[in-house]
Amino acid sequence: MITVLLIGSEEEVDISNVLIDAIKAINASTLHLTAKSISVQPHNTNQIDFLIVDNMNISNIDTDRGIAVFKQNIPGIDNSYKIPSNFIAVTDSENNDAVSILLKNGMQTVTCGLSQKDSITFSSRDDEDAVVSLQREIKTLNGNAVFPHEIPIKLESVKGEYPVLAAIAVLLIAGNLIEHEITI
Repeated sequence: MITVLLIGSEEEVDISNVLIDAIKAINASTLHLTAKSISVQPHNTNQIDFLIVDNMNISNIDTDRGIAVFKQNIPGIDNSYKIPSNFIAVTDSENNDAVSILLKNGMQTVTCGLSQKDSITFSSRDDEDAVVSLQREIKTLNGNAVFPHEIPIKLESVKGEYPVLAAIAVLLIAGNLIEHEITI
């Protein structure tokens, strides 16, 4: 099971919703925990592939490894916030608060955004289709290399740029190579 820690306001649900849709698109399952709810997708699963923790009140995270995804809005987070060193971080390169925390912690980070400097960006996008570009090699949680390539995506509805890019980053870091167009 892969642990995904969502860091930021629980009211900001775009990233969790898009991430759950992306995980469903690769036929994997999720257990999503928030301060107010627990949900399993799909409901009839016997095995959980991804644990998504969307609760900023958890102060002790003791897991083998995982992925920390920074939301756009991270209220109350300062440079003292600790993420386990065995996690790989995903952030919008324009999220200065998250970048500051990650620089302080020296974590392996995958940046998402619309800049040539970002690890993951769009090479094309409209309301229904997108092509996400991995612009530089990244490492999976198991240490395997994922080389630059493009990932075609069908969008079921208009979604924000960062949630889509962050969801693809999570799948790639988890080791789920996307070889065909997925629908999210």
